[in-house]
Amino acid sequence: MTEDFGEVLKGERLTRGLRFGALARLILDDDATPKQISRMAQRLVEVERSGRRDKRLVARLVQVLRLDPVLIGNILAAEQAHERERWYEWLNEPVDPVMHIRAIPGVWIAKSLAAVSADDALRIASEFAREKRVVVCVAVDRRLAVWFDRFGHEYARVATTDDAQPQLHSIIGGRPFVIESSK
Repeated sequence: MTEDFGEVLKGERLTRGLRFGALARLILDDDATPKQISRMAQRLVEVERSGRRDKRLVARLVQVLRLDPVLIGNILAAEQAHERERWYEWLNEPVDPVMHIRAIPGVWIAKSLAAVSADDALRIASEFAREKRVVVCVAVDRRLAVWFDRFGHEYARVATTDDAQPQLHSIIGGRPFVIESSK
């Protein structure tokens, strides 16, 4: 049994002699525009090659290609269990604490606290927040983030859960907004 949904999809698509555009036309309504067909074809390429997918698209693929829903459900469950296992391994890897400093609203500066214990990182962050009068978040590890206000007082502890990982963000129009950069 193949345990990769992308490979199953590719096999079924090729068996039927379908290109991505043709499969996209089968998935979409008859009145779909060329732009919609192109976008769907791009999504199908991504699903097949990277494994990124959503439930509605998978359900539509099962219907259009007449795939065995039980087999696909088992494959997706196995993939999800494997992804969760890899995520837990990543989550438990030891990392140095990182202090995130809010320079101005929406702009955060990260400072690694290499070779510092969790307790020392919290003390350093509290003192820094108090001295500089800024909001500071310390990512103690990948499981815990501790927040300090401008007076150096701890006001929140946010733990990583199965559903969400803490992420620095600003709120614009009632929605979380993240600006990221890389070195």
